[in-house]
Amino acid sequence: MEYESKNLNAAERRSLPGKFVEISGGQVHYELEGPENGKKVILVPGFTAPLIVWDHTFRTLVNSGFRVLRYDLFGRGFSDRPKAKYTMDFFVDQLYKLLERLKMHDYDLSLVGFNLGGGICTTFADLYMNMISRISLVSPIGFPSDSSTTPFYLRIPLLNQLTMRFFSPEMLIEGQQSDYQHQNPNVKEYMTRYKEQFQYKGIMQALRSTLKSISFTNMEDVYTRVGKKIPMQLFWGELDQNLPYSGHNKVTEAIPEIEFHGITGGGHIPQYTHSEFVNPLLKKFLEK
Repeated sequence: MEYESKNLNAAERRSLPGKFVEISGGQVHYELEGPENGKKVILVPGFTAPLIVWDHTFRTLVNSGFRVLRYDLFGRGFSDRPKAKYTMDFFVDQLYKLLERLKMHDYDLSLVGFNLGGGICTTFADLYMNMISRISLVSPIGFPSDSSTTPFYLRIPLLNQLTMRFFSPEMLIEGQQSDYQHQNPNVKEYMTRYKEQFQYKGIMQALRSTLKSISFTNMEDVYTRVGKKIPMQLFWGELDQNLPYSGHNKVTEAIPEIEFHGITGGGHIPQYTHSEFVNPLLKKFLEK
């Protein structure tokens, strides 16, 4: 597969799965299923993860009667790659406009965020508190780590343009495979589909902009503020090599009331590799 060899245009989108809707900024790739009167749940993916990271969660919640939306962040998956600063406000604005366009900007929404998506969900709730009833997080960004296993892209000087130039698809894919190699056979299918997004032009520009524009380690105040007002849940894989498992201590310190579950044998995407443990706990939390 050649990296960044294709344009995400109308003709190309017709060959891709899922649905597309245009908001200011570009076309957003999404899937929305479940009964219209079901409780609304929004699944927000991570820094490089497309919506497929929620495959098992999405199907379980839909089958349980929830109205579930999952989507690709701008610059990832099959969503457009606009030339913009990929700030936290940019992603929060994408989520709000998507909900508005799909007529889901309502009360009693539950947000479920993975990695960068955890920061997006929490920041969104901080701004639109009256819309959100619950938040569940999977290995979220936003807390400092002094571990040597913290991924290189959280430790490099963000103003070092030379370093950014060598931030490549190969490095990302290799890093993902390294974290998941000890996981179950589902990961092979995930990685095959994960790589597809790198065919489309603009993904690396979007990822580099995200690294320059968002603080991955300094969001404790937002989490603390939201955690005082909204029930929250946390999952973390004990073998996570991307964001170390010890990070859960900082989250639980910031949000003492959070419902925490460590996933034995889980890596960075326990909702995918260990869905049989994660999904029942998530479903129970969302049904409260």
